[in-house]
Amino acid sequence: MKILIVADDRDALKDFSISLKPTGFEIVETDNPKTALDLYIKQGFELVILDVSVQDKWEIKLLSELQELNPKVRVVIVSAYWDLEKVNSAINNHAAALFEKPFNFKKLVDTIISIELEIKNLNYIKMNFKQLDKEIEKLWKAYDDWKRLNNKFRLLKDNYLKPNYK
Repeated sequence: MKILIVADDRDALKDFSISLKPTGFEIVETDNPKTALDLYIKQGFELVILDVSVQDKWEIKLLSELQELNPKVRVVIVSAYWDLEKVNSAINNHAAALFEKPFNFKKLVDTIISIELEIKNLNYIKMNFKQLDKEIEKLWKAYDDWKRLNNKFRLLKDNYLKPNYK
């Protein structure tokens, strides 16, 4: 799973990388919101971890921009400073999970694995729906063929099996 980590604090980025690299997830990190948006557009991450600080509002703006790009984007928000505005904004922008610092990295990894399974399940369902659509198309074609043959049969029946009254 490809994960983009965005934080304005280099130490936080380092902590995330050190903690998540052993899990086998593909990790890319940045401390710049513009770079984060460009990376997301170019690389199509399945998950974004956003470390929200107290002084800046760019993180919430980034969350909103990510949501505009992809309404199904999974974003996990981590912050040491939660206020009602941040919580409401996170909820309104469909954050997948919220963590308050300090937090347990095992719980974060469990959440990431849960999100990964959800994505895999949704992809499996989409794949099955595509296959189902193909099967439905085949059924409609078979039905159209049957209707065409049935009409031909009726014409033949009407023309050749009419009673001959003389």
